[in-house]
Amino acid sequence: MKNKYYFFVALLFLTSNAIFAQAPTTASSNLSFNNIDSNRFGFSITPGNGAKRIVIAKEGSAVTATPTDMANYIGSATFGSGQEIETNEYVIYTGPAYLGFTITGLNHNTTYHIKIFEYNGSDSTTEYLTSSFLEGSQTTVTNPTQQASAIMFSNVSGNSMTVSWTNGNGSNRLLIIREDSAVDTAPVDLTSYSASAGGLGL
Repeated sequence: MKNKYYFFVALLFLTSNAIFAQAPTTASSNLSFNNIDSNRFGFSITPGNGAKRIVIAKEGSAVTATPTDMANYIGSATFGSGQEIETNEYVIYTGPAYLGFTITGLNHNTTYHIKIFEYNGSDSTTEYLTSSFLEGSQTTVTNPTQQASAIMFSNVSGNSMTVSWTNGNGSNRLLIIREDSAVDTAPVDLTSYSASAGGLGL
């Protein structure tokens, strides 16, 4: 009688599962604004414990958007150029931890709101911390409405003089001087100028 040999072939089925990142547990904090201008402002934060963060900005009212796990977003520091995550709510930054950032392309005398979420992972493994976040708002500057007045000259000598005036309602002032004829130029918005009290040998 012939022996019968039974061969059992064990098949190993491998299942590939994506390994998701763990969501951060601590949001960013200590939001402060700086370098505030009529078309931009900067801000700084203390990062939370996420490896990355996403910053969303909105003009005129608070940000209501919330990022979605496993989703990637495209940011741009120029307001309105990044991905529109909700109506009129734009991603201005997404990526590794940072301490400071500047938003550009803003309108003068307008309030902008930002909201910052921490996250870990990338692509389909991204996990956001949405139960807590950092948010705040800042208004860009506008033109003053009252000029300086009552300009006076004193201590006039052969090579110097003292100029005084009554301030208008601007936070800063620009003094322009010209030899022999009246000043016929005006400063240009969004431009910084350097100054020297001895520019004409005074």
